[in-house]
Amino acid sequence: MKKAANYKKSLLPMALVMTLSVFVMATLSSTAQSSSGFTGTWKLDLSKSSTLPNITSETLVITQKGDEISFSRTLGVKDAKPISTTFSYNIGSRAEIKLKTGTDINISNWSKDKLSFSVTETIIIDNNGTRQESKRISTYSLTDEGKKLTILSDDILPAGVPTPESQKHSKHVYTRG
Repeated sequence: MKKAANYKKSLLPMALVMTLSVFVMATLSSTAQSSSGFTGTWKLDLSKSSTLPNITSETLVITQKGDEISFSRTLGVKDAKPISTTFSYNIGSRAEIKLKTGTDINISNWSKDKLSFSVTETIIIDNNGTRQESKRISTYSLTDEGKKLTILSDDILPAGVPTPESQKHSKHVYTRG
């Protein structure tokens, strides 16, 4: 009987150490997820996304190093060569780029859990003394334990620009692949 009691007492510190170890590993895993969670190759799920006509596929390769996130995008287009573009954001900052005809301003912010971020891109064009402003607000979110990336974008266009409502809001859903 005494042996069993001593055995139970010796298990208590071991159980405490194991519980603490699991907590530390979960914390480290969470930190690793937030610092590079967007990194990877992402394939567009056409059935769950709103896309432009003739887009047959899309692949995003994302590299995240802290707040710096770089994108390499390749679009498959029906009856044409793929279109490739690259862009990057430094999340939590404001970037202003002077264009030939105006200014491109990007402002980005993390969510508290760092599983999503938003980017507001404003393009201001001076056209023969007339100022026109277009804005796109995009939210990039990881879900399904980091296996799914959803990008929701809303466009605010200058008055008089004929754009159907269906093209002012877009949703792109990607799976890690």
